[in-house]
Amino acid sequence: MPIEDFADLAEVAPNTVVVYSEPKDGRYQQAAAHPLGTPVELPAPVGFTLDTEELKDYAD
Repeated sequence: MPIEDFADLAEVAPNTVVVYSEPKDGRYQQAAAHPLGTPVELPAPVGFTLDTEELKDYAD
């Protein structure tokens, strides 16, 4: 699947969900960061909205 979705709960970007997409030559060409707890639109071929509100329980 050409999309990765990570809730980045580490020091790099706390309370952030990062969606990586458009893989090419072993690397993702796009990375979109969203605040944890907000709806995140996942691009095609997934094509749906991910509700990240419940992930906030794991961020502390």
